[in-house]
Amino acid sequence: DEGTRMIARAGANRMGPMGEQAQKFVIDRDRSQNQRLLSTIEAAAGSSKSFANTQKNIVQQRQDQAGPLYDLARRKGLELTPDLREIVKNVNIQGAANKLASLSGRPPLKTPTITVQRPAGRFQREGTTQTIKDPNATIFDDMTPQDRFDYLKFAKEGLSDMIGKAAKDNNRNQMRILMEQKDALVAAMGRQNEEYIKANSIFSSASELNDALVSGRTLMSNAVDADEVAEMLQGMTKTEQDMFRLGAVRSVADKLERLGANRDLSSVIGPGAPPAVQKKIALVMGDDA
Repeated sequence: DEGTRMIARAGANRMGPMGEQAQKFVIDRDRSQNQRLLSTIEAAAGSSKSFANTQKNIVQQRQDQAGPLYDLARRKGLELTPDLREIVKNVNIQGAANKLASLSGRPPLKTPTITVQRPAGRFQREGTTQTIKDPNATIFDDMTPQDRFDYLKFAKEGLSDMIGKAAKDNNRNQMRILMEQKDALVAAMGRQNEEYIKANSIFSSASELNDALVSGRTLMSNAVDADEVAEMLQGMTKTEQDMFRLGAVRSVADKLERLGANRDLSSVIGPGAPPAVQKKIALVMGDDA
């Protein structure tokens, strides 16, 4: 505090043992500033030392909280309402759902067919019949509301996996398109199944939480700007934000550990840091920044 600073400053200006002791005190304190600042950050956002355990605890806690809600959501199931029907015609959603069928050892879902009558041609006296895919049907038509819930929940998680891959490949355009498709699917499911929205806001999927954690670890990278951080956080559930925050704490910890003992931290992540860095930290830490 200010009193300690005044005593140290006055002592350091004196000649002899008093000055030497005061200077040693200030130097030793400077050398420990990294750890002191890191301890303050961890108190607000989670420990980087127990990083793996903290990660597991967050996932397990949210799974336990969301489990009963997901059970309720599945029992309610999903009807193929007109708005949901239009959304699930998307090839990405159908492909992700069929992955579940494959993993479960089930035959792939197929669009129902209809029989149409072809008119007689110039060289044939009678018309013919032909079986084609029903243009008004989807692969999710012939199933129970509960099975439809399972397949569409998996489809949403499959879209999340694709978003994660697009992010790693730095394919921003594909990432944006997939996020719009996922958001539309989740919104349509939630309009008729409130329990699903509640459960999803608590725990989405392990892959999404891992992606959020990995994204958080890039916080201190110069390649990530504040607008990107804001965009990522806006599209995350509360649990994903927790994981992103944990990754961000680890990113700051890594930065501090790489600094020299006498480096002025205020110029790196404090008031003297570049405005972009201050903004990123403020976005992640909120009032704790």
